[in-house]
Amino acid sequence: MRERPDHLTAHQRLIEEEFSTRASLNLSIVSSGNNAGLADRASQMGNVSTAVKHCLSYETFLRDYPWLPRLLWEEKCSELPKLPIHVKIVEVGPRDGLQNEKEIVPTEVKIQLIDMLSQTGLPVIEATSFVSSKWVAQMADHSAVLKGIKRSPDVRYPVLTPNIQGFQAAVAAGATEVAVFGSASETFSRKNINCSIEESFQRFEQVISAAKQEGIPVRGYVSCALGCPYEGQVKPSQVTKVAKRLFELGCYEVSLGDTIGVGTAGSMAKMLSDVLTEVPVSALAVHCHDTYGQALPNILIALQVRVITVATVMSGLALDKAHEMEAIAGPSGAQTHLSLGPLNSVTMLRLKGKGKIILSSLATKQRETGEKENPML
Repeated sequence: MRERPDHLTAHQRLIEEEFSTRASLNLSIVSSGNNAGLADRASQMGNVSTAVKHCLSYETFLRDYPWLPRLLWEEKCSELPKLPIHVKIVEVGPRDGLQNEKEIVPTEVKIQLIDMLSQTGLPVIEATSFVSSKWVAQMADHSAVLKGIKRSPDVRYPVLTPNIQGFQAAVAAGATEVAVFGSASETFSRKNINCSIEESFQRFEQVISAAKQEGIPVRGYVSCALGCPYEGQVKPSQVTKVAKRLFELGCYEVSLGDTIGVGTAGSMAKMLSDVLTEVPVSALAVHCHDTYGQALPNILIALQVRVITVATVMSGLALDKAHEMEAIAGPSGAQTHLSLGPLNSVTMLRLKGKGKIILSSLATKQRETGEKENPML
């Protein structure tokens, strides 16, 4: 590889001095991971993309430093871990995508949506939540929805069951797989499911024990894995503690959720690194919200450490108003596009527009009641 020429023009030296003054501010961006060589160059040159924006055009940059783009490309590519061959997508739109929508979606529309999703190649579709209608009015028709869908033999339809009462109702409605919903944040646990983290485990233990007797598999959720709307930063060790407990109780899969979308590639990597010391990668999934545009980068980090299960919400149906801020769950269409390298049986064409059936229903109701339409619809 060619070294940086020592005989620079006066113009080139001025540019390099400008790069060097920016290095301390931008080094952390370009030297993430183990790119030691890139970090060494960055200490001399600064962050290329940022510096270029401020002091010269991209064309001038390429002319004056023809060796650097190739250097950056080679070093970044050499550090990129191979992605998994297959990615499993868990579509949670019918539950997570709808549960905080204030306008009640008709039961028949929910059933139609799930039936349409069943034809897309998705292996798992979370159908509904068996929570009290006092807490989540949108899910009051859970039994009717689960009984009304046309089940595909190639699709699993888990439902959320926060306690033994919900589990019993789900079984009566024909549930063949359930999920429990925990939190890595004590405050969020109390506000979201009205109990402490320890109390939630006592509830989950009842559900999981009953599920084992019925031969029903159980998934587990850990919310606030990368941040809490009440407590702020959540320590990776706390996420690990909750995930490990769920796994030991009998959850075959534990989904780590960035509930408010504040995670970054760095915080995702640190959290997963800690969790993987106690929970096998084959038992982990991620669910990333896109509040600040970081869902896809966070998912890529998870794929790089061999997490192959990703929870998604269908494109166009991803509004989550639960935490006084808009948190948009990573859309399944975009995440399928991200995963075009890894193999999966879901195509963007099949997923495209599936959320519109819900949005159209909500828009119609708003027009009928005279409410102002949501611009997202």
